[in-house]
Amino acid sequence: MSRTTITGQKPDGTTVDASFDSSGNLNTTGPGGGGAVTVADGADASLGALADAAASVGATGSVQAKLRLITSQLDAMATLLSTGANVASETIGGDLYQIIKLGIGAAGASADLAFGQAVMAASLPVAFASNQTTLPVAEQNRYAPNVTTSGLYVALGAANTDPGGVAIPSGAKSLIVWFETSTSDVTMIRGRVGFNASVTAVGSITGTDALLAYSPATPVEYPVPSTATHVHVACSTASAVVRGGWLF
Repeated sequence: MSRTTITGQKPDGTTVDASFDSSGNLNTTGPGGGGAVTVADGADASLGALADAAASVGATGSVQAKLRLITSQLDAMATLLSTGANVASETIGGDLYQIIKLGIGAAGASADLAFGQAVMAASLPVAFASNQTTLPVAEQNRYAPNVTTSGLYVALGAANTDPGGVAIPSGAKSLIVWFETSTSDVTMIRGRVGFNASVTAVGSITGTDALLAYSPATPVEYPVPSTATHVHVACSTASAVVRGGWLF
C-alpha cells in the first residue's frame, strides 16, 4: 500500500508536514499540538503595532492605539480619585444631585456671590421679561390722600383769628397745608396751625400763643395727634386762604 504525505504552508512561506494523533485524527495546530498562533508586530493593520501612539478621543485607530488611550484615561481618573476633594451632593427623590456653587467674574477669573445689597460693579443685572405683566407695588409706612375726604379749604377773616376748628377726617394720619393771600397770589406769609379736641375757636391768636405753631407759606406736613379731633388755623395776614390735604 502506498503512503501519502500531507504538507501545509505557514504564513512565512515555509512548509510543514501534517501530523496525526493516536486515533488517526489530523492535528490542526501543527507538530507538537497546542502551540500558540502568533502574529508579527504590525503585520495586522487592525491590531496595530506595539509602538502605535495613543488614538485621539473618537478618532479611528488600531486596537493598540485605542488601548493606549484607554490606559491613559484610566490613569488620569485614578490620580484624580486619589488626590481630589470631596464633591458636595444631595439626594432628592432617590436621585443623587451634585451641589453647584454659583460664581461670577470676568473671563479667566472667579468671584463668589455675596449676600446683601452691593454697588453696581458687584451686582448681577436683572431684567424683566419682555412680556411682563403689571407688577403690584405696595408702599409701607407711607400716607396717601383719599379722593373723597382729602381736601382742606378755609377762608380766614381777621388777622391772627381762628374761625373755628375743622373736623379731622376719620383715619387721617397727617395734614399738608399752606397759606395764600388770595387764589392767584401766593405770598410768603406767616400761618399758624394747631390741633385739639374741640371745634370751638381758639380766639385771637398771636405768634406767642402755645396752642398754634408757626407755618411757612410753602406746603408743610403736620402729623395728626392721636387725641386730636379738630385742626385750627390762623394767619398774620387778613383774608388769607388756607389750602391743604389730608393723608391717610
